[in-house]
Amino acid sequence: MKSPIEHIVCGFNWSALGRAKRLKSGLFFLLLAFVAIRLGAHIPLPGVDTASGASSPFAHMGSLFY
Repeated sequence: MKSPIEHIVCGFNWSALGRAKRLKSGLFFLLLAFVAIRLGAHIPLPGVDTASGASSPFAHMGSLFY
């Protein structure tokens, strides 16, 4: 007798996933936005003193993506 998980996985239509264009475009946009945020975090901004961030009370917490 199959477990409920095996029943779901065996009955899943994997070819339908390849035809899901809206899902693929949404995931691609999400990946692209994540990469843009990661790269943009390393671009220095004029007028922002990065050394003063080390004395911040939240400096010991690290970054959101670290």
